[in-house]
Amino acid sequence: MAFKKGKAYGHVARIVPAQFLNPFVKSNKTDIVDAEAIAEAISRATVRFVALKTEAQLDLKSFIGFGNVRFYIKYLL
Repeated sequence: MAFKKGKAYGHVARIVPAQFLNPFVKSNKTDIVDAEAIAEAISRATVRFVALKTEAQLDLKSFIGFGNVRFYIKYLL
């Protein structure tokens, strides 16, 4: 995962939900406009961030496509 490589260099990965970025988007959706909205949103003190998923959460989520999740949870735990 990309955030693990960044973490090794001392960077901190934080996720901002798109619903909190919408008020900062000024015009049509382009990469430059999105980058400006992200920069504006994270500069505010009131913005909320989403917690990163742990390895266990990501592994469990990968089993959802394989059918009965309860079966896998029973044997994983």
